[in-house]
Amino acid sequence: MSAALTEEQQALQETAAAYLASHANARASRDGDQALWQGIAELGWTAVIVPEAFGGLGLGLAEAAVLLEESGRQLSRSPLFSSVALAHPLLVRCATDTACQRLLPAMAEGRCTATVIAGPGLSPFVGAGELDIRARRDGDGWVLDGLACQVLDGDTADMALVVARLEDGGMGLFEVAAGLAGVTRSPLEAWDLTRPQAGWQLDGVRLAAEARLDSPGSLDDGLAGALAATALLLAAEQVGGAARCIELTVAYTRERQQFGRPVATFQAVKHRCAQMMVHLESARSALGSALAANSGAALDEIAVARVQAAEAYRFCAAEAIQLHGGVGFTWEYDPQLHFKRAQWGRQWFGTPDAWRAAVADRVLGQTADASEDARHPSAQHAAAPVHAIDEQAFRAEVADWMARHLTGRFEVLRHRGGPGDETAHSELRREWEQVMASGGWIGLGWPRAHGGRELPVSLQVAFHEEYARAGGPGRMGHIGETLLAPTLIDFGTPEQQQRFLPGIREGTAFWCQGYSEPGAGSDLAAIRTRCWLEDGKWHLQGQKVWTSLAHESEWIFVIARSTPGSVGREGLSFLLVPLNQPGVEIRPIRQMTGEAEFNEVFFDDACTAAECIVGAPGDGWKVAMALLGYERGLSTLGQQMHFSHELQLLIDAARARGVDHDPGIRRRIADAWIGLRTLRANALRIFARGEAAVGPEALVYKYAWSN
Repeated sequence: MSAALTEEQQALQETAAAYLASHANARASRDGDQALWQGIAELGWTAVIVPEAFGGLGLGLAEAAVLLEESGRQLSRSPLFSSVALAHPLLVRCATDTACQRLLPAMAEGRCTATVIAGPGLSPFVGAGELDIRARRDGDGWVLDGLACQVLDGDTADMALVVARLEDGGMGLFEVAAGLAGVTRSPLEAWDLTRPQAGWQLDGVRLAAEARLDSPGSLDDGLAGALAATALLLAAEQVGGAARCIELTVAYTRERQQFGRPVATFQAVKHRCAQMMVHLESARSALGSALAANSGAALDEIAVARVQAAEAYRFCAAEAIQLHGGVGFTWEYDPQLHFKRAQWGRQWFGTPDAWRAAVADRVLGQTADASEDARHPSAQHAAAPVHAIDEQAFRAEVADWMARHLTGRFEVLRHRGGPGDETAHSELRREWEQVMASGGWIGLGWPRAHGGRELPVSLQVAFHEEYARAGGPGRMGHIGETLLAPTLIDFGTPEQQQRFLPGIREGTAFWCQGYSEPGAGSDLAAIRTRCWLEDGKWHLQGQKVWTSLAHESEWIFVIARSTPGSVGREGLSFLLVPLNQPGVEIRPIRQMTGEAEFNEVFFDDACTAAECIVGAPGDGWKVAMALLGYERGLSTLGQQMHFSHELQLLIDAARARGVDHDPGIRRRIADAWIGLRTLRANALRIFARGEAAVGPEALVYKYAWSN
């Protein structure tokens, strides 16, 4: 799930986690727990997505996803998935009100469990697939015949909702009680022992007229939506399973000793665990975005969630086995159970490759921008306050302003200056910053007291997306506006704010970041650049590297060690330093493109005023960590839109060369599109926190963006 749970959803998650941890752990899942379902029903989980009119709670897929995630975490062996995630959506979307009124109240109370029988290719974009069950008229009633294999919870379900082929070639939805004459159930020894399955043989099963649950045409209209909801809830279950694999692995590697130290302390193990987290947090973000989009009905978003969750669970389960060593695949340890569940889940309701193929059809079949649907309001994705400005009108205002100003001599800037192209037309882009300032587009989210417009997150998101869609160039003032300014607003003195914020807001002052050092990268705990206070000035000695656009900047903010003999996070300070002074040397680092965006910056007794320290001496780590949170800020959505523009160029090239039907090309384009949607979902998830916090999703966003 997304990090932005409501209070009610969070309470539901905590209750589910506590109950399932004590009643449905993976070890119990080997043999099942007869009392588990009764407890689930008593807690009301069986009623979560049943409408109130039919005896349910009338909640949404988001609440159901909370339950399925916790169920997946514990490998719950209960009919929760088959009844709540599979049967309930099918009834609600496809059955008549009369049928729902008759069946759903008992299902909502947990007195009746149900499963679904349809074709083996069951998925939202295929529908019921090739149906194995046939239905023919018998007076006012019906007769059903056929064999269905791999029916979920088919050995214990009280009834099955059967999608059968009619004599006229259409489909019908039927209620078949497990105890009817002509019904034979055969339990199967399945690959996933925590997911019971059975075969159902129907031989001349006679049904009354009311056993047909759909009205003509309703199944055709509602089946895809019902299966999309099921696929999304399966993704939630897989996210829970992937999370549990990481928990088990981290706990084991901390406990397991090798060469006299815990295995978890070895860098190779750390990196593999970190890669597991990258997969998991990407899947979490994709799932949250899909649940927020049209109540989970948007197939584009579901495709992203389905692929990311399936791949994350498979990867994390496989890594859990490897990092558990020789015991990882034994019966006594849980990773093998998760691996089997992960492999099972990949095959149901559309494989990841089938979803990729659907994405490729959608992306390669269009002529508009590959992210055209990003024009839709994003208020549902981000936790923003209510604002008087209509988002669609605001987007139109931004698009109109860009169309009127990104012309003439600024026309050459369209889609320039982005990642890998940062040195393009630098002087003209500096002028563009002042044009932006004259339009009031700098400091959109800053408080009004500091000259900003104090716009809510939803409108800031809208601006950055429309700016990028219009081809707005990479921002020369990005570091000052989105990194330093929020830091000064939160940690700076009034004098610092009055001195430095106006130049940033007016597009006349440009900043760079002095974090990385040779041998330390961005590891602030290994900083060796020194600073000391002498004669009313801070003096600096040391070197910074990979400093973006230092040669174009007037100022640099620097992390330096102010306490002699300090190590690690202690004794660091955050300084604001002018670059145009004796004692500062900037050397370009030539890149493979021939350009030199990055620089080395040397300080040889360079100075800055005593009042140019942000926070107190020794607060550098705290200030630097807050700034890293701002680094994953709103403008990153604009970067994602620039990537989308590049993807569209690739799509156009594929069409022009006639390789857009090549399976390998189609898969790579689908993966790129899915990756970009995940990147956007992850960014929106960060903003939904409502604070500058460096959580796992922020770290993953930086990792994904860089790649």
